[in-house]
Amino acid sequence: MTSTQATPRRVDPLLGFALIALVGFAVARWFAPATGDTTTLDPAPLTAELAQLEDTLGRPITPAERATTTRKWKRREVLYREAIRLGMGERDPVVKTQLVRAMTHMLRSTAPRREPTDAELRAFLETHQDRYGSPARWSFDLVRGDDSSEALSSAEAKALLEAVEIDGLNAVPLERLDARHHRPHRALVAEFGETFAREIEGATLDRWMVLESSAGWMLARVSRVSEAVPPDLEALRDKVTADWQRTIEAAHVEARLEELSKDYRLELEHGAEGESP
Repeated sequence: MTSTQATPRRVDPLLGFALIALVGFAVARWFAPATGDTTTLDPAPLTAELAQLEDTLGRPITPAERATTTRKWKRREVLYREAIRLGMGERDPVVKTQLVRAMTHMLRSTAPRREPTDAELRAFLETHQDRYGSPARWSFDLVRGDDSSEALSSAEAKALLEAVEIDGLNAVPLERLDARHHRPHRALVAEFGETFAREIEGATLDRWMVLESSAGWMLARVSRVSEAVPPDLEALRDKVTADWQRTIEAAHVEARLEELSKDYRLELEHGAEGESP
C-alpha cells in the first residue's frame, strides 16, 4: 500500500504581508491609549453618495438601504483616518502613491476652467504642430565609411563626391550605401545633428553633397520631400481644446506645488536641497 505525503501549501507573500500589517495595526490600536476625543465626520460626502445611489436605482432608497450605506461609509472613513493616524501613508509606498495621485487630482480640479479663445487654440496648434498635423519629411541616400569606420573623413568625402559625380554610384561599394525614408525634422536632428538637418532640408533634389553630421562626414542626396500638412483647427477643435485645458491644469499643479514646497525643507547629507555641496 503506497502512502502519499501531503504537499505543504505555499502562502502567498502578499497575503502574508497583509496579515502581518493587519496584526500590527490591531496591536497598535489595542494598546493605544484612549484619548476620549471624538472626531466629527463631515456628512456632505455621505449625502452625495446616498443621492448617487438613488440616481442609480431610479427610486428613493429604503431606510434599510440608507442604514447599510451609512454604516459602510462610516467604516471606510474610520479605517482611512486610523490608517493616517498610524502613519501607514508614510510607511507603505503603495498607500503613499495613491495619496499622491489623489492630491494631484485634487490640485488639477482647482485649476481655472474656461473656454479658450481661437487665438489661444491657434497658438497652441502652432507650438504643437507635430502632434496634430503631418510635418514635412525627407527621404535621402547616404554614403558612409567602410566597415571599420561609419563616417568618412572630410578629404575622403570630397574625393568620393568627385568620383560619384563622374561615375555615379558605380564608384561606391554597395556595402557603403545607406538610406533614410520619410524622416521629419526632429528625427533628422536626433540622428545626425542640427547642422545636417538644416542642410538636408535646404538641399536640391537628386544632388549629391558632402555633409558633416554628428557621426562624422558623409555623402547625402535628397530623393524626396513630403510637404507638411498643417492641422485643421475646426476639425480638431475638441481634441485641441481638451489638450489645451490639460496643459493649463498641469501648469496650475506645478505652480501650486512650488507654493506648497516652500513650507518644506529637505535636509541632505551635503546640505539643504538646492544648496551647493
